Amino acid sequence: MLFDRCILDALSYATDSCGHGHIKPSVVETGVQYFEKLMPLYDYVFYLEPIADMSEDGVRDTNEQYRKDVVEIYKDIIEDTKFKNVFIIDGTIKERTHKIKEIVYG
Repeated sequence: MLFDRCILDALSYATDSCGHGHIKPSVVETGVQYFEKLMPLYDYVFYLEPIADMSEDGVRDTNEQYRKDVVEIYKDIIEDTKFKNVFIIDGTIKERTHKIKEIVYG
């Protein structure tokens, strides 16, 4: 099964929202508990580094500082938790595809 979002996304955005006082720390604490339970259930989690500027689509925030802040939260969570099934993928689209195939198929 393939997902384009997972518990890592939810925890990253919740952490950012908490940092701005939009949600209570207890929400993030609950998110951490779910994160720790659910992450081992994924075979692979690929974090794809942003490669393009955000375009206005009426849904996503295009504020560059907000984007950078959330990216740092993702990286901090990945680095702090050290799950063996999480991979940071960067490069061109072709390079990313190759890296993911290497990880999945060897």
